[in-house]
Amino acid sequence: MPEGSWPAETLSDASRAAFYKAALDRYESAEADTKAVRRQGFLFGCGGMLVGVLGIAAALTVYHKAPLPEPPGYILVDKSTGWIGQPMTAIDIPAYYPEATKDAALRDFIVSCESYVPQTWAKIAWHACMIQATPDEQRRREADIGRNGARYPVALFGPTGWAMPTDFPPGAFVNIGEAGTGTSKTYNYRVRYRRTEVINGRESLVPYSAEIQFQFHPELKISPADRLINRTGLQVLAFSTVRDQ
Repeated sequence: MPEGSWPAETLSDASRAAFYKAALDRYESAEADTKAVRRQGFLFGCGGMLVGVLGIAAALTVYHKAPLPEPPGYILVDKSTGWIGQPMTAIDIPAYYPEATKDAALRDFIVSCESYVPQTWAKIAWHACMIQATPDEQRRREADIGRNGARYPVALFGPTGWAMPTDFPPGAFVNIGEAGTGTSKTYNYRVRYRRTEVINGRESLVPYSAEIQFQFHPELKISPADRLINRTGLQVLAFSTVRDQ
């Protein structure tokens, strides 16, 4: 049977006449009731409408006086068990970042700061690098890879070359020290990676070693677009990288 169709029987002439008479009786009864109620219903209807308006106004007043609470910044969820923890603020959550989260944040930072694609570098990679660094480190990045820097990528790779960190081998991220607590907790990591570099049409895979000193500050206010880039609130205090021999 097609969806939406229903089986029915054909009525006899007598049944059809009885059905129409019953329907007419119901219509006449409803019309009489409507005329009787119409004379009094207007007054009661207006009163009901006024009560309704007052109710809406009262509800709006309550809403403005007691707005809904802001949702919590973070909720911990255990992937293996599905256990849901207590809500946490952005200030508290970095203490619960696992090693994989730290490694991913550092990888994103290195890719942003050590990549060069002529068409997008100035608008995308440069901005992503800067929003993941403190103001002091931003000035050091400017001195290193900015227009007058020794590693200014436009001068090194030219209009047809490019560079991209493409390989972080197993064990690439090594924690070499921590200091402080809470929002002031500072991590020191050594990171090994290899960068694909193309200069004058010639491609090479170059190994590098970097040292990074950083903190996490997801409580800092940034735009929604920048939050998509810097999800953990990474703030790099110092970054240096050298080409391995």
